[in-house]
Amino acid sequence: MFFNPEHLTPDLWGGACSAIALGFATTPLHHHQTDPDVLECARKATRAFSACNPNMRHLQAVFNTIELNDLSLAEERSKLKVEGLVHYFGGRVVKELPPTLPKQDGLYLLRHIQPSANDKAEERGHTSILIRQKERLMFFDPNLGLQLPSFSDFPTYSHLHLCWYRMHYGLSTPHFYHLQ
Repeated sequence: MFFNPEHLTPDLWGGACSAIALGFATTPLHHHQTDPDVLECARKATRAFSACNPNMRHLQAVFNTIELNDLSLAEERSKLKVEGLVHYFGGRVVKELPPTLPKQDGLYLLRHIQPSANDKAEERGHTSILIRQKERLMFFDPNLGLQLPSFSDFPTYSHLHLCWYRMHYGLSTPHFYHLQ
């Protein structure tokens, strides 16, 4: 995996969701050991990452240049790209999961992509974060902010979320990653 400077452009097309979502995830990811109130950490992170700023847009522009130099890994491109992005923020991907409510407490990244045959293996995508802590769910979408769906509402909530991104952005392939 490498950053291809030829794809770096002065104008960012689209949003900065990966940079914002991973910046948001950094707060609960790095503070959950010292602050047991993950919801309060998430609320602080929401305030810090509630709006796109020039730093997030520049970081997203760099993220958009990621390519794989081993094209035989085409099946794993999305996971490898996410691993690189998460590593930049000091975290790691534990495993990829089906996009359903995880059974284990933790921090999860949900990545929707529109696959493509280009060097990046995607035309565009969208990134959001799910935190599960005991009896609480927290969902952060850079477009929507912090949401607190109930466990019983989560299947409907996640289905609507998936449908919305399919309809509005043509994103059809969801991936779910457990982060540490």
